[in-house]
Formats: sequence, structure tokens, C-alpha cells
Amino acid sequence: MKTLFIILSIPIILVFLILGAWYIVVPEATIHDLLSGAVKSNKILINPEGIEKGIFLSLNIRKIDFKKKDETLVAQLEDVDIRPDFWSLIKLNPLFLFTGRMHSGIIEGTYGIKENALILNGQDIKLQETQAQKLLNIEGEGKIFLKAQIKNGQGEVIFNVRDAVLKMTTLPGGFIVPLNWFNDIKGLLAVTKKTTEVKSFTLEGDGVYARVKGNITGDAIDLQMEVMPDASFKQPSLLILIEPFKVSPGYYVIPVNLKGLLS
Repeated sequence: MKTLFIILSIPIILVFLILGAWYIVVPEATIHDLLSGAVKSNKILINPEGIEKGIFLSLNIRKIDFKKKDETLVAQLEDVDIRPDFWSLIKLNPLFLFTGRMHSGIIEGTYGIKENALILNGQDIKLQETQAQKLLNIEGEGKIFLKAQIKNGQGEVIFNVRDAVLKMTTLPGGFIVPLNWFNDIKGLLAVTKKTTEVKSFTLEGDGVYARVKGNITGDAIDLQMEVMPDASFKQPSLLILIEPFKVSPGYYVIPVNLKGLLS
């Protein structure tokens, strides 16, 4: 009986030791430093604010800013809740679940420490409120839905911008990109440690279709946008705006080249 009592007491003792270490031994400053170093990049800085420890190794973070080295805001998460999956702790393969808000949208997912694997889902993220829109000089509205699976810095990202109402944009060098012609955008990106390849990226509008292909390497965006209006396109006079990029009747190729995006 005594031996059985000792065996049954061991898990309880371990729980109290872990919780005691969590509340007493691990200060918020240490958690801040761990989160700040979570992304291995010298171009993106992570700044968490308002860290609060909860029960059973959980965390609530009021805000996490992702910034460029010059302090330009790239993205922001708010009301982030992080908690461990205890079955994964028992299996010695720690898995953490997280939820948060990106403006009015929802971000949720899991992160496995042992495999360095991230699964991320986002929905109803307002395009007009994202910092990425400003960095790319895009104006307009729309709702972003995305799914990402990244393991050891490699994986894929699937996204969809619905109900898009965009404005025509002008790239450096005077290149015009008629984003206002499109209201539904879908894409699939293949991510590696050095390059993001555009595997599939389509834009659809009333009587016009476009696809984008190319790569993003480091700070350089090197893409081509193929625009293909058909006979039902209601504003054929506007095609004069992209006439310099005409390859053949009904087929235009616009170069999208940007550098220094994250420098």
C-alpha cells in the first residue's frame, strides 16, 4: 500500500514542481527573450508586450509586433493565447496551441518544438488593416483567408482574398498594375529557407483573368503578371493603360520587381 501511494504521488509532485518553476523560476523577462528570438532572422524583429502567465504553462500576450530593423511595422497580433497540449508533453513531443487576433480577423494554429513545425490558419483578416498592404503599396479592401504548414523553414502557404475592392497601383519605375479589375484572388506559395516560389496565383474579375508566377528571394520580388481579358471585358478602353506590356492580342505580361522590402 505504501509503495502504491508513492507511485501515485509522483505525478502530483511533478505537476507541483513544474507549476512552481513556471510561476517562480521563469520570469516574464525570460519569456520575452525566448519569444523575441523565435524567428531566426536579422531582418524581422519580434516585440511581445503585456505577457501574463496563466495556469498549466499557458500564456496570454496583449500584443506581438513584427517589425523591420528600422522599426517599420510589418504585422501585429493581439490577444494571443498560448497553451500546451498535455498529451504531447507526456509523449515528450511538446506541442503548443495558440489563438490570436490580427485586426478583426482570427489567427489560430499549433507549433511543435521537436519538429519545428508550424500549422497556421487565418480567417476574416481585413486586407485594408494589414501592414503588408502598405509595404506593397496596395490600396483597397478585402478579406484574407489563409492556411500555412511550415516545417524546419519549408512548407506551403495557401491564401484567398475574397470580395476584393482594390485600386490600381503603380510600381517603382512607373509600371501600372490594374488590381482594380479583380475581385477574387487565390494563391499557393512554396516556402523554402531561402526562396518563396509562387506555385499558383490567380486573379479573377468581370471578363478578365490573370496569373502571377515567379519567386521572392530575400528582399527581392521577381514576378510576372499575365493579364488576359476576354471579349466580355466591359472596359476595353482601359487596356490602353497596359498597352506597353502587350505581347499578343488579349495577352499582356507586366513585370513586378521590388527590392528592399524587408531591409
